[in-house]
Amino acid sequence: MTLPNEGEGAAHDEDLDGRGGRSGVDGGGDTSPRAPSRVSSGVVGGDGQRGAWSTNEEFAAYISDELHLHPLSSEYPKVFAAAPGVICKWRERFRSNMPLWRRLFKKQQVIKEIVEAVPVIDAVVKLVEGSELEHETFTILDLCCGKGYLSMLLSELLPAEKIS
Repeated sequence: MTLPNEGEGAAHDEDLDGRGGRSGVDGGGDTSPRAPSRVSSGVVGGDGQRGAWSTNEEFAAYISDELHLHPLSSEYPKVFAAAPGVICKWRERFRSNMPLWRRLFKKQQVIKEIVEAVPVIDAVVKLVEGSELEHETFTILDLCCGKGYLSMLLSELLPAEKIS
């Protein structure tokens, strides 16, 4: 798994909860003790505003910091390292459709879904990438029992020639 090239994003990102609010950005509502993130330390937000990123690199760094606060990040380092790049791809693809981006990207929801899916993602990636048959393909069936984050993550992380 590799991170995508990180190009320039729009001048400002929507606040992370996708509704123009700041839930989860500056600790609002999350009182659990944890290491300081780039947002709480003031590193993110080139214009001094929390939640505003001028580049995908800044956005990916913020997401990476948030993901790496979870204990599973040490057990599944490849998946946790690749996830911010996937989210940046979604950001580039869907931000032109703001209602869709707002519905898709709610920081706490995305972080939760990624953390819950990590063991499955890791197992599927190992199965597909470890296949020794040259022309073997795999079919992934999404049973539509959620928002589809697992399928969306797999579609970005797996080699297209191995998936049908």
